[in-house]
Amino acid sequence: MAPPTSPACAALPCPAPPCAALSCIAPPCIADVRLSLGPGGLCWVLGLARTLPVWLVETHWAIVEDPFHLEQEGLVRALAALPGEPLEACRAALSAACTAWREARRAWRLEAHANLFWSADRIAEATVPKDGDGGLIDRRDALAAGFDRRQARPPEALDTLADCARDVLALAAALAATPGGRPPLVLTTLAEGEGEPALARSLEAAGIPCRRLDPAWAARFDALLAPALLGAGLGAALGAGALRLAGLQVVAPGALGAGPVNGTDPEPDALAWNAAAIGDEERLWHGAVAACWEVRCAT
Repeated sequence: MAPPTSPACAALPCPAPPCAALSCIAPPCIADVRLSLGPGGLCWVLGLARTLPVWLVETHWAIVEDPFHLEQEGLVRALAALPGEPLEACRAALSAACTAWREARRAWRLEAHANLFWSADRIAEATVPKDGDGGLIDRRDALAAGFDRRQARPPEALDTLADCARDVLALAAALAATPGGRPPLVLTTLAEGEGEPALARSLEAAGIPCRRLDPAWAARFDALLAPALLGAGLGAALGAGALRLAGLQVVAPGALGAGPVNGTDPEPDALAWNAAAIGDEERLWHGAVAACWEVRCAT
């Protein structure tokens, strides 16, 4: 099958092998859906995976595979990032991005792509490092259930964009609690006029303050990301003002004590997902800290 032919992929002839030296020093990165499914998202994600581990969340693939999600206007407008354009134009842009991801997954066998991973409802459906943490998915699901509890979201609530935020933040906290691992950096986009990422507002709604880094600290994170951004072509996009990125890091010390969401389930791979889960998963977020900043080209 031929590789995807969308403009987002045109400059990316084939996924390149990772740079071993950079992978050793760079922390993992989680691509929020506003980046992965936004303009050029496929190109940016695969570009970042050349030099550092990149994670997607299961809601990324849910949107890609199920056109049902394209009926949610808030989601469509947020991901299409076409302010002022008609809804149908935004829906067409997001649909094209989903098509590009589907074609890339088949043509390039993304499940086997070096440095590209994603979470899933079941461990058997996730793509995780072969030598990774076997408890990661259980810990992520417990944190997701706890996050829903903190926001008091009803189990029947239908808001895919909120699901995406929960999944990204839960995965970030779960990876940060991986023994021997490094807290990941979440990359997302900033809309015109936004001073902080939407993920920061999701944290605030869950009672977890997300502080904006001062310029000196932000510059340290920018320097850490610079090789990966330049290798992915994002340095040019940022420098030209064609894209605004935000970084975010969240650490939940209580996540070290996370276990399966539903410890009584006779099928160990069956995980409860929402605020109806049995247990006190909310406690896993006690003492959590988060910080965000606008990513700029390191000088």
